[in-house]
Amino acid sequence: MTAGRIQGALLAQVFGQVLTSWTVLVHLMGWPEVSVLVIASLVAAAAVPFRHDGSPKDRAAGNFGASLLVVGLLWWEVLMGGIDSIIGGAGFGLGMEGMLMLAATVLFSLAGGLFWTLQREEA
Repeated sequence: MTAGRIQGALLAQVFGQVLTSWTVLVHLMGWPEVSVLVIASLVAAAAVPFRHDGSPKDRAAGNFGASLLVVGLLWWEVLMGGIDSIIGGAGFGLGMEGMLMLAATVLFSLAGGLFWTLQREEA
């Protein structure tokens, strides 16, 4: 059972990092609207899970941190779209970038939760 959770957590983490990297590419394709803040935050979110000391608790913290970074950017996009629609702009549409960020948030949270349960078993 423990080996399955470790494999599931690692798989969720890797897929979260892949989706975050794809989000960077999607954001870069809309070159006139590229934000350095978004790019730097997404790259940091993809890199945070790599920094760990090997313990499940540290891996869980890294994945939860990456999830918080990505969900913060997603909420920023939602709020800016809402403000844009209020002032008469195009409004908010959860496009490819938002869907990738949402999926990456779920995967990083899943990986963090699985690593956290492994940490609880070791104690």
